[in-house]
Amino acid sequence: CDCPTIAAPTGDNAEYCQGGTVPTLTAAATLGANEQLEWYDAATGGNQVATGADYTPATAGTYYVWVRNTVTNCTSPRTALTVTENALPTVGIEGTLTGCPGSELTLTATAAGGTAPYTTYTWTGATGTTATATATLPATCTTAEVTVTVTDSKTCQASDTKTLTAEATKPVIGTTSVNNEDMG
Repeated sequence: CDCPTIAAPTGDNAEYCQGGTVPTLTAAATLGANEQLEWYDAATGGNQVATGADYTPATAGTYYVWVRNTVTNCTSPRTALTVTENALPTVGIEGTLTGCPGSELTLTATAAGGTAPYTTYTWTGATGTTATATATLPATCTTAEVTVTVTDSKTCQASDTKTLTAEATKPVIGTTSVNNEDMG
C-alpha cells in the first residue's frame, strides 16, 4: 500500500501531584478526510486505549497517539506524551513552648521531599512571610495551634499542625528559718 505522509500529532506532557487527579492529555493534528487520532499504551503495537483529541489515563505513564486514516489504514508516526506524578513534599514544625515565655517564640518549618525549591510557606496561628520557613509566635501563656503549608516548585503541597501548650511557670516558694529559741 502506498500511503501518503501523514504528519505526527503534537501535544504537551502533563503532570500532577501525588493523590491528585490524573490530568487529560491533549493531542493536536490537522486531520484529513477519514482521519482520526488514536491513543495507544505502547510505542508500537500495544492496545488502543482511546480515540479523539483528548485522553485521560488512569495512571501516570507514557502514552502514544497517532493519526490513522480509517479507510486506507495509513498512519502517522506515534507521538509519545507523558503524564508524571510528582511526589508530595513533607513538612514539620519545630519549636517548643515551655513555661510562659516573655518574648516571641521562633518556629521553623522543615520541608523535604517533593521538588525543591520550596516556593511558599503559609502560616496560620503564627506570624511569618510566605517566602520564609520561619514564623514567630507572640509571647503567650496559653495554648496555640500553628499550621504551616509548604508549596514546592511543582505546586504540590503538604501541611503540618502543631499544638503548643504553655506550661505555667511554677512560683518559687521562699522558706523562712525559725529559730526554736524565738518560740519560747
